[in-house]
Amino acid sequence: MIKKKILITGATSGLGKYLAGQARQRHELIILGRNMNKMEEYFPDSARYRADLSSISEVKKAAEQISEENEHLDLLICNAGMLGAESFTKTPEGIEQTLAVNYLSHYILLATLWGKLTPGSSKVIMIGSASAAWYPVNFSDPESEQDYRPLKAYGRSKAMLMMLGKWIYDEWGQAGPIPYIVDPGTFSSGIARSRARWFQFIYGLASWAMSGVENAGSEVINLIEGANYPPGKIIKKGKVKDLVFSREEISNLMHMSRTLTGCDLNRMR
Repeated sequence: MIKKKILITGATSGLGKYLAGQARQRHELIILGRNMNKMEEYFPDSARYRADLSSISEVKKAAEQISEENEHLDLLICNAGMLGAESFTKTPEGIEQTLAVNYLSHYILLATLWGKLTPGSSKVIMIGSASAAWYPVNFSDPESEQDYRPLKAYGRSKAMLMMLGKWIYDEWGQAGPIPYIVDPGTFSSGIARSRARWFQFIYGLASWAMSGVENAGSEVINLIEGANYPPGKIIKKGKVKDLVFSREEISNLMHMSRTLTGCDLNRMR
């Protein structure tokens, strides 16, 4: 078995914690997250970097440090996410919080660490969601400020992450890292902690009927261990489907991403 170097975001709870716990048994793990105490408690033998993923500046600083201290990466798992803030909330840098955490943080990581990912070999795994289809992205209001709803912000941010995976595949092919988009489905996790207490209560009751994190993470574990899924498509419960995003949508996404973060993935070409 070849030992891989894996960077994962959001590894202190839910799916990320499960994936990191499984991966650390066989591979070299790099953890990026906000809570250093939890990272030290759960993954004392792994490399740990702190950043509030809602902060553009903190993510950039951590990504640059990771780049300086690691010659290469075999996998980047874009997992960290929040189920939308209960009300429209901007970060101190002026960006809607859900968008910053779920999408922009991962765009910055990819842009900064691109040179550490081996073309045609290293993998980028995006954790997507079926909710992306419920809320098409409106690039005239990408932060969902008009008629804000938590699930809308969540679904749109996940759609953007999935679009980014398709962009990598369409634009780069074997000349870039291999992108995979996984929809883990609905499962019991702590993702609702950003929501109001009444929602957390209902979510907690509903979680009894949800699948476990082991099932939710099975496709990602398979990819880590070398499963041969088609890249650039969405994988859910072993089934693979095409992603339906237009070139115009993806072009708008790349422009928005560059504008909000100051990072330009197009410069890699």
